[in-house]
Formats: sequence, structure tokens, C-alpha cells
Amino acid sequence: MPVSNLGTFRFGTPKLPNIPIIGGLFSSTWPWTLQNVDTNETPIVGDFFPESMVYTPGAAAYSKSHSLNREKPVTQYSHNDLDTLVFNALIFARHFLDNIEERYAQLVLLTKRDPDLKRPPICLFEAGVIHFDCVVLSVGGIKFSEVRNDGSLRSVEFSIALQEYVPFDILALEQTSPTASEPSTLYKDAKQGDTYESVAQKEYDSALKGVQVRETNPNLGTTIQTGDKIKLLPPEHSKIRAAAAPVSLALSRGGTQVKGLFDKRAQETRISYVR
Repeated sequence: MPVSNLGTFRFGTPKLPNIPIIGGLFSSTWPWTLQNVDTNETPIVGDFFPESMVYTPGAAAYSKSHSLNREKPVTQYSHNDLDTLVFNALIFARHFLDNIEERYAQLVLLTKRDPDLKRPPICLFEAGVIHFDCVVLSVGGIKFSEVRNDGSLRSVEFSIALQEYVPFDILALEQTSPTASEPSTLYKDAKQGDTYESVAQKEYDSALKGVQVRETNPNLGTTIQTGDKIKLLPPEHSKIRAAAAPVSLALSRGGTQVKGLFDKRAQETRISYVR
């Protein structure tokens, strides 16, 4: 889990907004913050250190292949899942003018699609020495306290699920190094009847890109066998985007003679009938 150097651990009250000074002085609280890095808005600040915090490193995934007369399957590393962090939190009104509904609403918005970004925002979670680039998967288990005299809430208790965010940009990779290898994103198990063209039609909406699928899998030969692992490039990959458009070819065998034959037959009168 990404953390800062423990040698830089800060003592005393953190310089963050809206922190109870008494609790900070006696080390009884170290609030968490969740910053929307896409918009650089004011961070959402919790009132205490995250409770019941559970960090789960991404598990490794392996592909398996069985063969005759082999007791155990052949395994090959495929990928790792993303890390996750889940914790319980509380925000409360410190005085009668403190409106926690704004902080709560801002937190829930981090799980929603931003109209400008076309996706939910990317966030930075911090709690003491813990730093975690993430997206907010969910805000759940919400418990509201009693309502105050002015109709506002005194406190809100909830759980937050965060997932590690790993930035990736194919276009930036191409511009940085034209010769750099562009990673693929998918391996597909071939089914009975699959061809390079049928796979290209399904994955890229164009059977003509079967040439690119064939070139990406030189180890499979001219035809695909059931159970083969087909390597597929992302649709944004330069090889897929640069796939040649279809070209209409002229009739190469006796084009003018064939046309003359059709013209001659068109001038003849023929009667078709069925006995």
C-alpha cells in the first residue's frame, strides 16, 4: 500500500482545515481527507481517524491449461487485481452553524459520473502516513443522527470503499516514444468456429481488422484452433486505428468481354415458362 516515508511522520496537530485542536494535541485523532484531484476542490475532511480500516492488496490471477497425462495444469501469471481500502467514518457538526449536509453531499458526488470528465473523479486519500490514489466505489451503510432544532443533521456515520487507481494513457505513450511497445488489454479463449475475421468483427466491429488480429498472434498459425489464447490489442491501439479501409477491385478477367456478353443477351427475346 503506498505510504510516505515513516521517517517523516508528523507530530502534533496536522495543518488541515476543521480539525479539533484539543484532540490533535493529545494525539487522540488524526482525521482523514479525500481530495478530488481532477478539480482541486477543497478536500473533504473526516472528524476522526478511519475506523475498522481494511486494506486488501490486489490478488494475483493465473491462467490454467490442462493436457493429457498431466496430473496438474500448466499455470501462467496473467495479472494482479487492484488494491482496495474500506473503512468506517463519521462527520458531525461542531457548532450550530456547521452544516454537514454539504460535506456529505460532496462525498456522495465522488461516486457519480462527472458530466465533463465522462467518468467519476480521481481522488487522493490521506490518513496520517497513508496515501492512496483511488476512485470511490461506494458510500454505504449510512446512519443519520437525530435532527437538530433548525432541521439540520447533527452527524452522519457511513462506510467508504476505495479502489486503487492506476493511470494509463495510450496516446501519451505513443507520443512519448513512437517505438515503445503498446500493451494489450485482453486475452480471449477461442471457441469452435472462430476465425480471425469473426473475432475482429466481434471485438472491433470490422471483419477487415482480422489481418491485425492474425499479425498480433503469429504463434497461432493461419487458422485458430478451439482453446487457443488470442491476444487482442485495445481498439485505441495505433495498429487497430490504422487498419486499411476496403478497396474495390476492378473485374480482372475479361471485364469488357463479360460486359459485351450481357449486352448481347439483353437484346435477345426469351420466353420463360414452367411445364
